[in-house]
Amino acid sequence: MTVDGPRDRPLFSLLTPVYNPDLSVLADTIASVLAQTDPGWEWVLVDDASPDERVRVALRSAAAADPRIILIERPENGHIVAASNTGLEHARGEFVVLLDHDDLLVPHALERVRSVLAAAPDADYLYSDEDKVAGRRQFAAFHKPDWSPTRLRGHMYTGHVSVLRRSVIQTVGGFQPGLEGSQDHDLVLRVAERARRVVHIPEVLYHWRLVAGSTAADPSEKPYAWYAGGRAVDAHLRRLGIGGHAATLPGRVGYYRHWVDLPPHRSVSVVIAVSGDYRTVGGARMPAFVPALRGVLERTRHERVDAVIAADSRVTSRELAVGLNGLTVDTHLVRCAATEPLAGRLNAAILAATGDVVLILGERIVPETDGFLERLCGSLEEPGVGLVGPLVLGPANDIRYAGHRHHHGRYDHAFAGATHREQGSWASLWVAREVSGLALAAVAVRREDLLAVGGVCEVLPGPAAEVDLSLKLRAVGKRLIWLPDVWARTDEPIHDRTVDAAAAQALIARWGEPRWDSYLPD
Repeated sequence: MTVDGPRDRPLFSLLTPVYNPDLSVLADTIASVLAQTDPGWEWVLVDDASPDERVRVALRSAAAADPRIILIERPENGHIVAASNTGLEHARGEFVVLLDHDDLLVPHALERVRSVLAAAPDADYLYSDEDKVAGRRQFAAFHKPDWSPTRLRGHMYTGHVSVLRRSVIQTVGGFQPGLEGSQDHDLVLRVAERARRVVHIPEVLYHWRLVAGSTAADPSEKPYAWYAGGRAVDAHLRRLGIGGHAATLPGRVGYYRHWVDLPPHRSVSVVIAVSGDYRTVGGARMPAFVPALRGVLERTRHERVDAVIAADSRVTSRELAVGLNGLTVDTHLVRCAATEPLAGRLNAAILAATGDVVLILGERIVPETDGFLERLCGSLEEPGVGLVGPLVLGPANDIRYAGHRHHHGRYDHAFAGATHREQGSWASLWVAREVSGLALAAVAVRREDLLAVGGVCEVLPGPAAEVDLSLKLRAVGKRLIWLPDVWARTDEPIHDRTVDAAAAQALIARWGEPRWDSYLPD
């Protein structure tokens, strides 16, 4: 494919359904298109029977002044999906650029997209960063994560500017009736299912305008849109064939939760490395791993579950017998030397495990969500997912583990110390999402994937070994997922899993220095 395409056909077809916008706002939108530094565009404007005749007059004037503007006037109002599909019928460009009738493109927007396509000619969907504008004021710049398909199920984060290959849009059937208000979210989900490549352009190319009645100004203005979005995500999961479900997130307009079923035939081994710690629960002193293991087993209905306990020699047989007494699952005990590091104990347990999936659990991590095992392990049913972790809270409901943040030469726990009710940067604590890494405090992973990357590194300090495992899985193309609505609690000090400066240097020597975290928006 050549980026320029045939000489008689533009590269870009901007597509804008129009319905009764403020005339001055519409004039600004028109001006932003005419100011594009890249001339290779056409603009399909579809008036959806605006009641204000002055809108059509303004559109006709613009079309008369520039032959690249194609005006379609619908005889009756069909709403945004019908108007958008009408525009698609007249688009000739290789790529369709979605532009709302009250928003603005920066002058070099199309030129920048063209340059990216020259470097990535197989891209079928591209999206950029955006900000909001009110009058002359620009604010709330959204520097988005790189492509994060799991986050897209939680909210329409890619938004503006969206550039989609027209042939792929045609293949998936265009905009879907019945999903008005979330038609772009649905279209992007369907295009992404088939896209050879999705590209994030980390630059603000689009100004989302705050006008009365718009979702930019007030997301609750169009509640029907958010219900449509939930249906779009649910349909997307069905198309993927992974047994998933989706629902709107209560009290959080425009956000969704989803989950993937764990098939009954999938076997799971719960793996815990025991070091001899104790804790007091309800006035009774017991080995620390007991509440952790029982917390998993008491909250699961999955039948194909066993447990593997790797204990060093400091733990007596009597203590283990007390901890394992009354369990209703097969339990395998692996004995390790007292000098064996945590990674060594984990690897010994992993080698002894027989489950298709390994659920690694820290001995001081207590699950609190019903279906904890099913939710974590079920997410691995999606092809390409390599590691899944939950939200882990401390005693005061402070966040301990919500995924890693790899940036500026550091390896940190994202949002550590925040409360679980906070939104996080651009809803990062509200939605399931891809992450750069996960703490081995609680993670699910396919056993075959663990073995393929050599298990947990035993020569790096414990916290660095956690980062290293995440990076190894990412290096073989696996995605790492964090789930905000699957909870566990711990009383372990967070510094036990903090990468210090010396360990960070060891990681940098092995993997290179992380400059910024591509999965956490600024």
